[in-house]
Amino acid sequence: MADKVKIFCDGSYYQNSRAGAWGVTLSIGENRRHYAGGYIQYMSSYIMELNAIIYALKLASQVKNPKSVTIFSDCKSIVNLINSSTKKDFKIKNSYSCKPLLRKIISFFKSLVAKGVNIFVKHVKAHVGILGNEIADKLAKIAVKKKLETPTVVNMSLNNFQQKCKKKSKK
Repeated sequence: MADKVKIFCDGSYYQNSRAGAWGVTLSIGENRRHYAGGYIQYMSSYIMELNAIIYALKLASQVKNPKSVTIFSDCKSIVNLINSSTKKDFKIKNSYSCKPLLRKIISFFKSLVAKGVNIFVKHVKAHVGILGNEIADKLAKIAVKKKLETPTVVNMSLNNFQQKCKKKSKK
């Protein structure tokens, strides 16, 4: 049984290639798994951020009996949008162009809440040395460069990231 699940997710968009993708790192206790995928051309980083959160929620729904799930994103507007949509009886304002993606997010939320899972979506600052966020950012960039359409498990050494994160957090 997993008590606390932490998921960092990030979307990436390269203007040169006009393509985007996402990266997600799932932590259950000391165990981590890293995923990259979702490569799509002609998509915005905003849509990639939403797709990253959808995949994070999909992973969370596959964890056996979590008590809480915390999803971290460096996109403040997405975090605010999701939190406002899920706190008000899962209502979405009509003006949002990303309504289908929000519906998927809300569907996952409802399913997890029905199982008694506490879900939190929190904002973290980008590129300031937060390990999970740095890894998710790198995974998203890998997915764009390798054109990974389907979710792929990526094996990564954390030593380099931990050193980079220490340097960034000291600045």
